[in-house]
Amino acid sequence: MAARGTVQYKFKSQTAVHTVQFDGPSIKLADLKSEIIRATGINKDFWSNTDLEISNAQTGEVFSADAQVDRNV
Repeated sequence: MAARGTVQYKFKSQTAVHTVQFDGPSIKLADLKSEIIRATGINKDFWSNTDLEISNAQTGEVFSADAQVDRNV
């Protein structure tokens, strides 16, 4: 059985931290973005004209479109 992974995220304009759970040690960036949009209830039509920029909070590195995002340890 694969270990459950989590990634914590927050929007720059907010102070609240949220969590996405997934199976395995990492999640595809596209899947992470989809989970964030689903979890926040944001209108998918809005996101068809824009994009979420996902970065590592510790390093500031912006993840590339084909990135695998490792779970938080």
